[in-house]
Amino acid sequence: MADAEFVISALALRAGIPRVNAKRILESRSPRTVTALCWKAGHSMRFALEVQKRISQIPPNQLLYAHDGIEYPMSPDEMDFQLELALES
Repeated sequence: MADAEFVISALALRAGIPRVNAKRILESRSPRTVTALCWKAGHSMRFALEVQKRISQIPPNQLLYAHDGIEYPMSPDEMDFQLELALES
């Protein structure tokens, strides 16, 4: 899907990571890691939720939802940790 390829490239560029790593994160279907990538790229939690649904195709019962409707549900330290784990593997 062309839209997915664009989103992968854009997230990689904005997050400052190699495209191959961004693709691997999005294909992992890990809601926490996908959310952390969107955060690192400077996007809103609402955007992260859409990426979880549309690009990573995470099932609805596994989605990571916003805290208070708009805030990231993890701390910056937690999100950095999620990315570190994903980038090490």
